[in-house]
Amino acid sequence: MDVHSARLEAVRGRLKELDVHAVVIAPGSDLRYLTSYDALPLERPTLLIVTADAPPMMIAPRLEQHRVEHEMLLSSVELHVYGEHDDALGLAARLVHPSAGARVAVGDQMWTAFTLGLQQALPGRAWMRASEVIAPLRAVKDAGELDRLAAVGRSIDAVHRRVPEVLATGRTEREVARDLAGMIR
Repeated sequence: MDVHSARLEAVRGRLKELDVHAVVIAPGSDLRYLTSYDALPLERPTLLIVTADAPPMMIAPRLEQHRVEHEMLLSSVELHVYGEHDDALGLAARLVHPSAGARVAVGDQMWTAFTLGLQQALPGRAWMRASEVIAPLRAVKDAGELDRLAAVGRSIDAVHRRVPEVLATGRTEREVARDLAGMIR
């Protein structure tokens, strides 16, 4: 099982543990963490929907279909595309499909319009922040994440070792900052 499939499976486990029916994630770091897909934050929603008892699903505007299919490397996520005049949040609500009173978690940075639209399409549900589901999972790093963090640490250590060479009499703070920023990049 690849890392993103394992993460999605861990989310499903958290949903069961917390008695939450679904989590809905919009573009941002949680979506990248769970799927590897770096979606654009458009006025038309791209949403990952993970429920405790069904395969993960994503809704995306038709104009983004090609990007999703080529950038998200998970065949386990069912893609549902919608057209310009379709009711995207209605589609998301049908896919979330919780019974009345069920708890639904929404991404902490999800646009208010999308959150309110889902709440309107799914009245009588209890709402919570997705970080209550996902944050504990993200706090524990896998081997790949630890390797990348160590590489970043080594890189910034190398920059710090070079600080004395950019500090010179007569240089402005702006010049030093520019040089350090270039080294960091």
